[in-house]
Amino acid sequence: MKLKLVLFPIMLLAVGFVSNAQNESSTKDSVYVEKMENIYVAEDGSEVHTSTMITWKVLPDGEKQKLSESRTTTSVLADTNYEIIEDTMDFDIEPYQNYGMGKDYDDLRDTFKNIFKPKDRFEATWAGLEFAYKNWQINDNSDNKDAYALKGGWMFRWNFFDIEIPLASNIGFFTGLGYESSIYYLQNPVSFLQDITSDPLLIDFPIDIRYIEDTRLVSRYINLPLFFEIQSKNKSFAANVGVIVGLNIYNRFKNDYDNNNLDMSNSVKLDNRFDINRFKADLSLRFAFKKIQIFGEYALVPMFKTSFVKVYPFTIGLNLAF
Repeated sequence: MKLKLVLFPIMLLAVGFVSNAQNESSTKDSVYVEKMENIYVAEDGSEVHTSTMITWKVLPDGEKQKLSESRTTTSVLADTNYEIIEDTMDFDIEPYQNYGMGKDYDDLRDTFKNIFKPKDRFEATWAGLEFAYKNWQINDNSDNKDAYALKGGWMFRWNFFDIEIPLASNIGFFTGLGYESSIYYLQNPVSFLQDITSDPLLIDFPIDIRYIEDTRLVSRYINLPLFFEIQSKNKSFAANVGVIVGLNIYNRFKNDYDNNNLDMSNSVKLDNRFDINRFKADLSLRFAFKKIQIFGEYALVPMFKTSFVKVYPFTIGLNLAF
């Protein structure tokens, strides 16, 4: 009987110990942490990132009891926020880039990138250095026609720059600015000088005209192009047509002569003593292959103001684009 009385308290203590252990285990297992993430765009355009952590305890009857709550809020620009999340949380941020201001900003940035990509931008084929063969057509049925005959000539042109008006990435208009110097070699320099100066005896001429052997007419212009151009999709080929308007800024005759076939030769230069039109307008057709362009031009306005002889220069040349 005494043994039973001793064992009974011990059994009560053991049952109590097991019950307490089970209660503690149940209490420990019923506590958990809930984490919530929220991203939204504020009125000032910044992106607000809120992180909330709540510790809950589940009671025996199934109800939840809040033990603690903590919240962290950051407000930064969209791109900066993406970088912080990617670096610290190590998960794919792509889904968030299509949300709110972030997506609008990316779209706007990509639009400007596409506008200024060289391959997508219309660029004219005007700027460069040009070298060409020059001559002119004479519209006259009188004897004066022979006085204007040429041996030929050549032209140098420096096209400084161009200004494009694009209609698409490979179609548009352009204008610009250029400098031109043309040299014409005359077959009958004496007859030409007598006719163009309206002075048959060339009284004011500084040398005896009988000794003139060669005359070169130099004419210089400032040019303004007005063109329409179309290009292939890969920009390797282009064609354009338009008009080059020129302002005459300088003229000179350079005359080489031999004094009665003696061992003495010299040259005389005459500046701005001829009847050349102040303005010119040349129709131009051009074809470009990458950085090389070939072109042909024909004058729409006579070079000289004379009413009895109409002289129309024409040009065939090559442009080395910048």
